[in-house]
Amino acid sequence: MQMQAPMIPLVSVQGRAPATILAPILARIRATIGATILACGGCSGVCRGPGCEASWPAARLSVFEQGPQGSSSATPEAWAPKLGVLADALALQEGTAEQGSSWSVAFLAHRIVIGQPDNDRVDQLDLTDDPSEPSATWLDEEGKDRFGASVAVSVRGQAFDLWVGAPERELSRGAVYLFRGVQGGGGRSAAQADLIVEGVTPADRLGQQIVVCDDLTGDGASEILISSPWFGHDPELWPFDSVPPDLAGAVFLLESERVAEATGQVFPWEIGRTWWGGSTGEGAGSALACGREILIGAPWYREPGSSGSDDPRGRIYRLTPLPDSGPLEDVVEPLNGPDGSDWFGSSVALLDQRDTKAFAVGCPGYRRGAGRVLLYALDEEGAPITPVTFVQSTDRSDHFGRTLYAGDLDADGFDDLIVGNPDYTELPNGYDIGRLWIWLGDNRDTWREGLPASTADHEIVGQQPFLRIGRGVHVGDHDGDGYDSLLVPTRAPSPAGG
Repeated sequence: MQMQAPMIPLVSVQGRAPATILAPILARIRATIGATILACGGCSGVCRGPGCEASWPAARLSVFEQGPQGSSSATPEAWAPKLGVLADALALQEGTAEQGSSWSVAFLAHRIVIGQPDNDRVDQLDLTDDPSEPSATWLDEEGKDRFGASVAVSVRGQAFDLWVGAPERELSRGAVYLFRGVQGGGGRSAAQADLIVEGVTPADRLGQQIVVCDDLTGDGASEILISSPWFGHDPELWPFDSVPPDLAGAVFLLESERVAEATGQVFPWEIGRTWWGGSTGEGAGSALACGREILIGAPWYREPGSSGSDDPRGRIYRLTPLPDSGPLEDVVEPLNGPDGSDWFGSSVALLDQRDTKAFAVGCPGYRRGAGRVLLYALDEEGAPITPVTFVQSTDRSDHFGRTLYAGDLDADGFDDLIVGNPDYTELPNGYDIGRLWIWLGDNRDTWREGLPASTADHEIVGQQPFLRIGRGVHVGDHDGDGYDSLLVPTRAPSPAGG
């Protein structure tokens, strides 16, 4: 990997409250690239149309952080891209075509783990040293498994456990690899993993998502949530009496005590709890969130009696407290989407805003793909009340709400809501530039029904085609300063020599 700074930025950052947040970053952008940013600034050659995606075979990683705000009279630090120790530079981590265009990211203080599924590789970057060279590498030497499609880390004292998903292993049965006790440099091959959690039938795609939960079982260690969104069962291996519908999807909670005792190759139900979707093709586990409760999205759910040509309504499942293994419809009451064609449950997020608990659900299919987000506050008994609807004022197929994230970006004690629509397009040449919309939690009193996306406190907008900003955002404190950051991987043109 190479690191370049300063350079023509691939994104613009917009803020709406307060206006002073914008001034420093806009000044930097003007100084760097002049008064005009073209939709395809920096593109090589003349390829500008929707068929030019092959010209963007690499990836880049941007880091955005609000930073310390000081006293109420101090001018807040601008939202500016930065990478690790390069706090004041417009800097990006840049990959090559060989490393692929689809990165997954996980991080803990001063270290970033980047999955490169197109390259069947995972790299660790040490931000206290030279982040342009990996300090550890994990490889799937067999290749073509999309090893690194998802990555997650769980802390163990001075070390951490690394979890890596490979959803296309063995005819897309999929697998999740565990590497225990990572401390510094080095790395291993996939065959040297301490534990391999195996998919069951072709097209299960186990490992498409991996989520680290808090301690849900009371032993002081984190649980791990993984999914097979197109799960099917093998009658010779399936240990339960109830048979899952075809392609219903399944979610597995890997319990830390049972994981600690496991070695070799196991099926997920051998080391945790198993829940599966209630109807054919609903794709339970397509979206996951884990915190005070577990949220499971099943965006392709269709109501009984509907035809295959009917657009899916979607549904979510809320697991609190944790049920035993079983069909999701039997262990919890599902929450169905309010309208057909919503794809309700394509994304989910949990928000904690001091005295208010809430969760958000993405509906990117709403109104011919314009998309919307539904935010449900919880009453004193934890039941959802009538949701507030966030909408994007366009009928184009931008799929607002395809991704959702939450985190306390300004350290004020209120989770902020981050909405992504990576398919966002600005014609004539801005195909799939992508966009992120950020609503700060301390302004939650202004969140009302029908709130348009234009009211967002911040926006991060792509300025070149096919960046697909918002398709995979990661929220957390990557540099140990007490403030959550946004790590935003995007597509990129192949650098010279890449």
